[in-house]
Amino acid sequence: MTSCGTPIELRCGITLQNRLVKSALEESLCKLGGSAPTPALVRLYQQWDVGGWGMIITGNIQVDSRHIGLPFDATLQSHASEKHGKYEENKWRRLAQAVPHTPLIGQLNHPGAQSTRWTFSKAPWTRNVSASGSGSGSGSESIRQSKTISPLFPPCRALSEIEVHAIISQFINAALFLQRSGFDGVQIHAAHGYLLAQFLSPGTNRRTDAYGVRCTILVQILRAVRSACGDTFCIGVKLSAGDYNNHSNHKQRSGLLMEDALENYLAIVNSDVAIDFVEISGGSYDSLAFLSRSQGVFFEEFARKIRRSVDGADEHHVHSSHANHPITQSPRLILTGGIRSRTTIDRLLSEQLCDMVGMGRPACVFPAVARAMVNNSEHSVDLTPYEVDSVCGVRTLGFVGMMCWVL
Repeated sequence: MTSCGTPIELRCGITLQNRLVKSALEESLCKLGGSAPTPALVRLYQQWDVGGWGMIITGNIQVDSRHIGLPFDATLQSHASEKHGKYEENKWRRLAQAVPHTPLIGQLNHPGAQSTRWTFSKAPWTRNVSASGSGSGSGSESIRQSKTISPLFPPCRALSEIEVHAIISQFINAALFLQRSGFDGVQIHAAHGYLLAQFLSPGTNRRTDAYGVRCTILVQILRAVRSACGDTFCIGVKLSAGDYNNHSNHKQRSGLLMEDALENYLAIVNSDVAIDFVEISGGSYDSLAFLSRSQGVFFEEFARKIRRSVDGADEHHVHSSHANHPITQSPRLILTGGIRSRTTIDRLLSEQLCDMVGMGRPACVFPAVARAMVNNSEHSVDLTPYEVDSVCGVRTLGFVGMMCWVL
């Protein structure tokens, strides 16, 4: 029987010691305006490396140093001189060397319309960029109407086709850079309302050129990264299960429906690109409130839809069909969000709803939670005492409760 401690091999040849993945988090531990890894960030990853994880995915690394999401993002200096580039590469290499025991995957991102005004990486009046010049994603209308959030985001404009090509090149160069720096792979971030998610959503992609076909840009990036980095470099992608509007009791989907998300998933896995894993997540800056503690596993319903579509099985035959007809060529599926106990993990794995599980916020306050989960079949975590909103009674920008780092 598969459990969270069962090893698993990825298509690229990397074998993970267990099924637990430290999923990406916004660390905000770099320098103001975005920078290469700082000593504080390196120390954090040293703790995760000895925490018993099967794989570690970094927080989002911005591929364009001018367009970053938040002021203290990890950033690749896309316009640095050759001398400065070598200096930056040494800092990234130190981060990779801090994680010698666990496969390290760098998450590559471009925020698009979700670049806040005061990042100190560009003038605050500089327009953001997006697929079609609209807002952050499905819920962009609520961003414009919100008196709290709207002032934080400048207006955005549509990217030209030449600019799209340049951004594709930035992702390729970033992957090559991290490979040279010693990373085991990259994850292309196409969820949470960021730029690639803006292309994947019919709510924000109204282009009439080739990139009006929603998955075109993502497939081109994945194909080019695989060609540039080779077959033994791990390549994953983070996709949204759907976007949610937090002004309708957290149940009204708008923009990217679950059906659209399933189309995106199938378009990616059925393309000619060999990818190692797909991580399922969801929401955007203005639609994260549905990630409540009471909801349980956030995207289980979508995982069931994926398995049914891939296996061609009815819902009550999902686990048996998948066991009898393993999809050896399909990328491994990571389910992230709301997973807090070993019991839940074992159930998801035994039902073949996913191949691995991702945990983010538990890793903030319990860096070795993976080891505890593997060693104790009854282990679970309670994050309530560590959430800022449980202490001060407010939610920053309407987001899910923020976490405190244990450094």
